[in-house]
Amino acid sequence: MRKHTARHGHCRLHYAVEERTFHAKWNPHATRDRGHVVRNMSGPKAWLIGFGIFLYFVVTTTWLPSQLLKGPLASSGTFVQDVVTVAIWGFFLLAGMWGLRSAQRRGMI
Repeated sequence: MRKHTARHGHCRLHYAVEERTFHAKWNPHATRDRGHVVRNMSGPKAWLIGFGIFLYFVVTTTWLPSQLLKGPLASSGTFVQDVVTVAIWGFFLLAGMWGLRSAQRRGMI
């Protein structure tokens, strides 16, 4: 619901109905809460999505850099190991955060 001043308080109900009608047309399971679309999601689906997000960040920000340090970068100098590891870690961290925000905007999470 949009915030209005006291002078326009009578419009509050009209905007709430208009926004719910608009979003119900596109997604019948969506409601609005403080301007954000909130999806009604079952418990098991929420746990599965949460576990997938957790698994992505564990694999890409801990396991993958560790495997690169043990494998292909093992014979490199410490400076090269540090730069490559931080670059890969930062890339996947930013990609994950961007993916989460993108999924949130599309109403997937």
